[in-house]
Amino acid sequence: MPGTKCLSEKLPDWTHRIRRDHPRLFFNSDTWPGVRQRALGTERQWYLSIKRQVDRLAEAATSKDKLAAKEYGQEAAWSKKCLDASLRFYDKCYEDKKSVNWYSTSRVHATLAWDWIYEDLSEAQRRDFMSRLVRAIDRVLKARPAIYRENMSGYSTGFYGVKNCLWFIGCTAFGTGIEEEKVNEWLVWGRNENMKLLEHRRKACGDDGGGASATLGYVLGAYPWSEQNFFYTWLSVTGENIAPDWPHSAWLANYVIWNWIEANGGPLEFGYGDRPHTKNAIPTSQLYTHMANIRHLYGEQRPKEAALAAHVQALLPQKNYSSSWFIYPFLLAGADDSPDSFAPELLPMARHFENMGQIIMRSGTGKDDTYCMFSCGGILAQHRHYDALNFVIYHKGFLALDSGTRYKEFENGEHLANYYAQTVAHNCVVIHQPGEPPAKYWGGTVVGNHGGQHKQIGSVVKSFETNEDYVYVAGDATASYHHGVVKEADRPDLPEKCDLVTRQIVFLPPDHFVIFDRVVSTDAGYKKDWLLHTANEPQIRNKTIRADHREGRMFCTTLLPKDAVLKAVGGPGKEFWAAGKNWDIVKDGLSDESLALIGQWRVEITPGKASKKDVFLHVIQVGGKDLREASQIKLIESGDKHGVRIKVAEATWQVMFNSEGQLGGRIKRSGEAGRIDRALVTEVQKQVGIAAREYPAMTYEQAKAGIPKRKLPDFWVGSMKKLEEQLGMVKIGQVRIIARTPGGRPVHLVSYGSREQVAHKANFNSAVGGRLESAYMDKEARRKPVILFVGPVHGHEVEALTGLTNLIAIMETGKDLRGTAQESLRELGRKCRLLMIPAGNPDGIDRLEPRSLHGMGSRDLRFWGQGTWTDDTFCGWPQSKRQHPMVGDNVGFLGCYFNDDGVNPMHDEFFMPMSPEAPAILKVAAEEGPDLAVSLHSHENKPALLRPAYVPLEKQEDIRHLAVSYYSMLEERGLPHAAPFKATAEGGKYPAPFNLTSTMYHVSGTSSFTFECPHGLDSERACRVGFDAILDIQLSLYEAMMQHELAKKATSD
Repeated sequence: MPGTKCLSEKLPDWTHRIRRDHPRLFFNSDTWPGVRQRALGTERQWYLSIKRQVDRLAEAATSKDKLAAKEYGQEAAWSKKCLDASLRFYDKCYEDKKSVNWYSTSRVHATLAWDWIYEDLSEAQRRDFMSRLVRAIDRVLKARPAIYRENMSGYSTGFYGVKNCLWFIGCTAFGTGIEEEKVNEWLVWGRNENMKLLEHRRKACGDDGGGASATLGYVLGAYPWSEQNFFYTWLSVTGENIAPDWPHSAWLANYVIWNWIEANGGPLEFGYGDRPHTKNAIPTSQLYTHMANIRHLYGEQRPKEAALAAHVQALLPQKNYSSSWFIYPFLLAGADDSPDSFAPELLPMARHFENMGQIIMRSGTGKDDTYCMFSCGGILAQHRHYDALNFVIYHKGFLALDSGTRYKEFENGEHLANYYAQTVAHNCVVIHQPGEPPAKYWGGTVVGNHGGQHKQIGSVVKSFETNEDYVYVAGDATASYHHGVVKEADRPDLPEKCDLVTRQIVFLPPDHFVIFDRVVSTDAGYKKDWLLHTANEPQIRNKTIRADHREGRMFCTTLLPKDAVLKAVGGPGKEFWAAGKNWDIVKDGLSDESLALIGQWRVEITPGKASKKDVFLHVIQVGGKDLREASQIKLIESGDKHGVRIKVAEATWQVMFNSEGQLGGRIKRSGEAGRIDRALVTEVQKQVGIAAREYPAMTYEQAKAGIPKRKLPDFWVGSMKKLEEQLGMVKIGQVRIIARTPGGRPVHLVSYGSREQVAHKANFNSAVGGRLESAYMDKEARRKPVILFVGPVHGHEVEALTGLTNLIAIMETGKDLRGTAQESLRELGRKCRLLMIPAGNPDGIDRLEPRSLHGMGSRDLRFWGQGTWTDDTFCGWPQSKRQHPMVGDNVGFLGCYFNDDGVNPMHDEFFMPMSPEAPAILKVAAEEGPDLAVSLHSHENKPALLRPAYVPLEKQEDIRHLAVSYYSMLEERGLPHAAPFKATAEGGKYPAPFNLTSTMYHVSGTSSFTFECPHGLDSERACRVGFDAILDIQLSLYEAMMQHELAKKATSD
């Protein structure tokens, strides 16, 4: 609350940057031409709609000296008469001790009116209007008792009440000499309060998105106004755009897309927090404007977020600006130049909004998909219920829902406070302790506690993982159930009612949830209920609940406690039963469907025998109304572990949970979908960015610490230094430098066999155009086939560097670097002309500090391979290919994919090269005209020859035949291999890239392909092979390639 006098000589330095002319709020004399141009051009229809309102008002006011006192809202900004009428209305409200409005919007528009018509006012009018406005605000601020429904919210909430006016008044009246002391005080306070607001919201949004509340009616409604208005006015009064310094605001679009439930009839939401639940429609009235502001304010500095905002605009059923702040559309010049709509793909199945306290899971984003929100953690209590560990599930209907309502909140206030906000209204566990205190909430007086929580903040997400197969989350809400010491006269203090309340959920997409709860009360006599709320009356058969809503159906089966008693509570007179009373509502105007969404029933699952410690195990399955029965489920128990085996489609899942000690367990899958057998994680997976990549972060120090302490085999070559040592011993072959990298390192070509001179009249592309490929090079006239081996263009893929260096040793000595005789391979090589570029990316190779990724994990691969962003999160695949060259302030560790200029040679701009490596490789190919060429790579999986893209099908078939022969060779030698690819033409939603392999064909006519060798990683999905096996895989490929070309040459001869 402002209260410190701020004399002009003590004003902060930033006040000197405030311009002194008018207008200065939202636009000024410099930006006015652009505003006018938009009004008469791009936003002409919006301008005309506003003008029609102005014209009607002007016509009505023509015959009157003054208008009746009235809150004119935005119309206060349109004329002197409107401004005067509004100011008289503010005085009348104060005299009657009534609120002007919950929002400051109309009073801010009165301030805008004074600023915008400043030059049309006499000096006396300026002083009169501004003094009256300052008095109107000041009296409300000082009123004691406070005026009912005058919103005094500050920076930690919406900041759209009367205090919000202080910044605008301070801004526009500063320097005018009018009410100087008060204006200066408000100016400084307003700026400081707005800076606190930005910092608070930055913390709340984190790196995921959100706002000052996780309740969508606020965060997607009026809450963004305050920060957007501050950005606009700071820019207009100082010329400084500070929005890019606060990127959290741009993340709102990300929060929207995750809360969006696609459904017939329009998009829905989960109904989290203080939402009325009468429709559960996602609030969209302000969204089009909010997204437009994001595009304008962040289009240049945060293009991906701006593009996502454009995507949200495209999704909205109504693509209209909100009239709340009619000036916005005329300011949005930056939106016209912002990036095109970006529809995010490859999103994970779950997103953890850490500071919002929500984990959202879904099987997809369509009308037939499953959506779930789990509430846990978070830092905001604003409009949050006592709902830690609650879940809401939607599938063609709200099947497990949040119950209660704030509909007609002033008439239904007791329902709001005593039921709707309490734990009993949510899908949680309640622990009934006699005499426990009520948990207070706004709207009414809470008179009891139905075994619920006492703190909105305090629960903790202990574990979280989302991957391609399942989602797992574990939360601990013990602290939320603690009420603190309760003093009772003539009786012992009331103890806490529990020592532990946790919940673990495994989502098995698309339609199964396994839920495990551990609850330890401090007294066995404290009854525990596991609650499940439904829209319509549930059917209970044995231990299975069936409930329908709209076109959806849910089965919920209780496996533990074994002696559980299931009881349906609801129906007329019991819909909102809590603490011994039904907290009924005024239902006027509510349809049957609205009443269903508010929730009419719940099922209470209660242990049959009283105990301090209980565990609950449930399986929920959702589907359409054609789902006749639940999947086959079997309870599995082993010591202190409890779990379930479920048949889901073609897979059988087994999920086990620890009932003692650390929250954890194990998950297994068998069947056609592939095998899984792993422990449930015990840490929280980090997610950053729109794609929320599942790969966590890693610092350089962590990556260095993860390098195994080991001695690599003598035959292993993982550095440029060792390669150059080996090249120094070459006597038979020829070694020459064909390029220098951006880092100054040499790119070598090693050749064996003399080059045969044949006719060469045209480049390959021209020869193809002339329908005579031999005009490029008469390859059939050569006695020996020519084979080109391109070593790692991704520097961390040193398996090929090792392989080619060993092949050089074989050609020199007849032995590989292990000392193993390889005479047969040497003889094959002598029958060919071999061209070897051992290192296609020397810069990247020298950046690989482990010198081999063998025995390391997938995280290490992603760090050393694609690198990290500045926040230490992995760039990942394919995101690492969406910024090229990989340079800029957002790049952290430059992965070995790239040379020192950030160029990935595999994806150079071949027609306008960005770096020297790829052009040098292609020059060798063009000059030599190889019959067969390979780009050697490495990955996690089995050895594989990849289908070459953008080459004739005949070339694809040639490589496919090679793959068949090579895989047969590996099979005979006991080495792993993939399956042959199928030759196909290019096309589809994600066509193959035109890469270095493709280009080698187009400059030389070679049969070119990419080979992927296993790294030998230690990860669940990896192809686990040893160092010797990796070398054997490489040498076998070279042997198969030589045999393939020699056989073709023998056939043609």
